[in-house]
Amino acid sequence: DHLLPSFPMRGNTTTKSTGDDDTTTTTTSMFQHGFDSFFPAMGWTCGNLSEGGIPLILGFDCFPVGMVSDDNLKAFCAAFGTTGSAPLFHMANITPEAMGDDRISEILLSSDGRRVEVT
Repeated sequence: DHLLPSFPMRGNTTTKSTGDDDTTTTTTSMFQHGFDSFFPAMGWTCGNLSEGGIPLILGFDCFPVGMVSDDNLKAFCAAFGTTGSAPLFHMANITPEAMGDDRISEILLSSDGRRVEVT
């Protein structure tokens, strides 16, 4: 089993004109608002989708440096353990068992082709 979350990296842009040449543009992204609930929500979702298998979760290594903190991983793990019956998961290039392309390919080959993409 492997799960591939797809993350919207773009934000919402609002442009407001306040006069002749005074224009204000504001961009907000998912990282600025409500990100605290993202890791528990993904853990809950991945746990539900794992169906007792040990999933390889791809995509979290694409976050900016420092975004996948120990606290965020703990929140993910707690939610995963609440909904999933799998004893563990692999997270590509984050958990020790899934470091490096060779090991990730090995895990993918052993997954019997089952794939769930979370978007």
